[in-house]
Amino acid sequence: MKTKVICIAIFAILMLNALTLGANITVSPDYRLDIRENATIAVLSQDEEYNISSYQDFTEASIDVLFNRLLNYTDGTVFHSGDAIWEIFQIGTSLASYYWLITAISRAYEITNNQTYSIGVSRAANKMVDLFLDPVYAGFYVNQISNPEIAETKRPGVQAYAYWALEAAESTNASLDFTVEKKSAIRCLTDMLYDTVYGGFFFYTLRNGSLTVPDYFFEVYPNDGKRLDHLALGATVLYDVCTSTGNSTMISMADQAMSFMVARMKYYPDMELAGLKLAVMRNGGPFVVEEGLRPAHTIVTDINAIAIRALVKGYETTGNTTYIDTAFDVFDALLANNWDAVQGGWFAETLDGIPFDPNNDEDVKYYKYSEIQFQIILALEDMYEATDSMFPLRMVIDTLELVLARLWEPID
Repeated sequence: MKTKVICIAIFAILMLNALTLGANITVSPDYRLDIRENATIAVLSQDEEYNISSYQDFTEASIDVLFNRLLNYTDGTVFHSGDAIWEIFQIGTSLASYYWLITAISRAYEITNNQTYSIGVSRAANKMVDLFLDPVYAGFYVNQISNPEIAETKRPGVQAYAYWALEAAESTNASLDFTVEKKSAIRCLTDMLYDTVYGGFFFYTLRNGSLTVPDYFFEVYPNDGKRLDHLALGATVLYDVCTSTGNSTMISMADQAMSFMVARMKYYPDMELAGLKLAVMRNGGPFVVEEGLRPAHTIVTDINAIAIRALVKGYETTGNTTYIDTAFDVFDALLANNWDAVQGGWFAETLDGIPFDPNNDEDVKYYKYSEIQFQIILALEDMYEATDSMFPLRMVIDTLELVLARLWEPID
């Protein structure tokens, strides 16, 4: 069954970003693989099948879906998804869903100054705090879906999303003040989730910060190990905080997380970099999973994209060229292994350079998921803005062309 999921918020954000890049396109349903072939950005032909023709049109349509379908404007509830005809909604959701919607609608408010957006964002942010802020210990919970003990664990990426969502909400409404709540998220990162021995951030702790988890918890990767997305998001938000506060301790923590990533998470199956591993042990050592589960050295495209954005942020904050060099090295590896050179678009994940699905489904491993394309576009936008290199921008256009021609639902 078709569903409309919250990841359309990521699409709205990247389209809003694209409006500021000075490029625009019209769309053809016949996707053309232009990567590495065109030195300039082409204007594509318009087919009458599409009544949407520009970045602006796609942006307005996606924001409309988010605001009028996936947000309860009255009380601020954010839905993770709805069915194809908007009759059934997934009520249980995660903090990440709130983050993506709040961020997207805040960006729309920034461009349009539509006060209705400001009100909706304010209500969603307050609802997020009510649902997920731990009233006793520092930090925010993960979701409303899992077993309560697991749902209330503390994870670095969740604290980053909470902080950024509250920052975005404050930018739309001067009467909002989430200083206390933002400090709680950052304190959770620095005091509970940061590994003072090896650097970087633990995958997760219990609600009170304990690393001792019950045996009945089922997580594939060790909670005291390092998972790439949480490592990257934790470092990125600390770079953001230290930029505004000048806190040198936070810069050091973020740098140690980045150094851990660069030194311990690269994967070389055949002497060539394939990308960054999904997870490692606490000290950076390899982790072996049970058969049938996703190996820890799987190269997950959207999580590598999150890591690229962290590396770019580290470079912009500190000037350390190792970070930007690594970002481009990882992107080159993804382009070699995770980009479909025949049909275009990005595979969700690869294992030893081959498209992979943990269930070994021969069809699923070649799927092109919307969110994967969205996350890599955000990374490419960051690379372009940090370096003015035109190749990432051309890749943005090429990936967007596939998204708009093949992954966009023109009806409803």
